[in-house]
Amino acid sequence: MRLPVSIQLFSFRDDLENDARSVFKALSEMGYEGIEPYGGKDLYGYSLEEFKSMMDELGLKVPSAHITYDTLMRDPDDTLSFHKALGCQYLAIPFMVPEKLPGGSEYEGVAENIDMLCSKAQEYGITLCYHNHEGEFKKIGDKYIMDLLLEDIPALKAEFDTAWMAVMNQDPAEYMLKYKGRCGVVHIKDFYREKDVTEGRGELRPVGYGIQKMPHVIDAAKEAGAAWLVVEQDNAAFGLSNLECAKMSIEYLKWINR
Repeated sequence: MRLPVSIQLFSFRDDLENDARSVFKALSEMGYEGIEPYGGKDLYGYSLEEFKSMMDELGLKVPSAHITYDTLMRDPDDTLSFHKALGCQYLAIPFMVPEKLPGGSEYEGVAENIDMLCSKAQEYGITLCYHNHEGEFKKIGDKYIMDLLLEDIPALKAEFDTAWMAVMNQDPAEYMLKYKGRCGVVHIKDFYREKDVTEGRGELRPVGYGIQKMPHVIDAAKEAGAAWLVVEQDNAAFGLSNLECAKMSIEYLKWINR
């Protein structure tokens, strides 16, 4: 069983400002089936209807998007109705400052708010997720911050980022299976660092060109119940452009994600 493949638009943050349509057309021609926006209502100069029409023309879906906690809290109904109109089934909070995470001074109120937002999102047919970076795999006592977040807010699902988990010496496959059924979408991302190095981000690379055991990771994403794989390449590698790296990732996934 293959999973459909989308791509996070942060990968093309500079290109999109110049010619968004050309970026979307290139991604569609490569074989991507969806995109994951991150700018809220900013649709690169297009109205909502124009944007949806362009997506239909290019055969691209918008199954998920990133939206900040603060944006959601300012006007939940407006934000959720907009993303529902885009076709989103998942919204992921991409990051929160330490004060808002478990162990932080604001966490208790934030956890209550996120629980409320999960219920509100369900009214729109949207599942709310949290997207990890490496900081969520620091420990408070004997538990990771990510574990505490998911334990405290049972309605919250995860958009696991496989590279940041691996950077923190976690096995992404093992961790996703631990939360089987709570894996909304998965950020499939690769990185490289020398074998004797156990700390640091190393170099982010196209999927299949780093040190992760990608077939193992993708099989686990499927078993954990993920609906989509989302490629993300924060910064280009090998002296190539982000679009060239995106092509390398999708070509690898066509071979391995079956």
